[in-house]
Amino acid sequence: MRQGEAVAPELKGPRRRQVLGLAAKMMFAGGYRAATVKTVAAALGESPSELRPFFPGDDHLRLRAIGHAAELWRKGVRERADAAGRAAIAGKDEPATPEERRAFHGARLASALGDYVSGVEEHWCAMVLYLDCWPGLRQDPGTFGLLSEAYDHFHDLLAELIGAGVSAGVFRPAGADHIATMIPALCDGLLVQKCLDPARIDCAAAAATVAAMVLGYLAPPPAGEGGAGRAGRQECGNGGPDGVTNVGRCL
Repeated sequence: MRQGEAVAPELKGPRRRQVLGLAAKMMFAGGYRAATVKTVAAALGESPSELRPFFPGDDHLRLRAIGHAAELWRKGVRERADAAGRAAIAGKDEPATPEERRAFHGARLASALGDYVSGVEEHWCAMVLYLDCWPGLRQDPGTFGLLSEAYDHFHDLLAELIGAGVSAGVFRPAGADHIATMIPALCDGLLVQKCLDPARIDCAAAAATVAAMVLGYLAPPPAGEGGAGRAGRQECGNGGPDGVTNVGRCL
């Protein structure tokens, strides 16, 4: 961290979200250097002097914006997973039948995977900018720490969701921690490809494929060797016409 940056006061509350959210969107749309104190102030209809006390330099603003994007995504991913689970069982707090347990745990895990692969706006901002300004991040412990926390949080959430499905009997016994470590590593390849060549990766289709693969792997073996089991696994592999909304069929 450069001399002078550590003593800059932090923006708080809605004002912080407004400034840093705008800076992240500008960088996401136009690259790392698109956001400066001057351009953000202009977009807000303000003078740069109003922001300078909080952001002594452009890099200070950019790094804070990346951390802000990562923080928002980290806080939202669990809420969206829980909401997806409740929606899958018609708004109930807990599943009561085997069918509801399959739907509930499958929907929660699919939501978390979809969040990571297809990405909410905050996650895409964080990921794109993470690649764009790695050297600067390494020199800024605060922002780098927020990104590390986001990864750790996602790992822990995946392990928790998988473990809950195993305990409920809808996922086969598996190493939840190992799977939770491997999934982000594999998905990061998709994210890097999307950043480098956006036209090549269809985010929604990629999310459906990843969810189908993971849920298909976690599905207990069929009770018999009949054609129904094979057909179910084939449909799971194809993702189904509804993409992520069809992943319950994998279980």
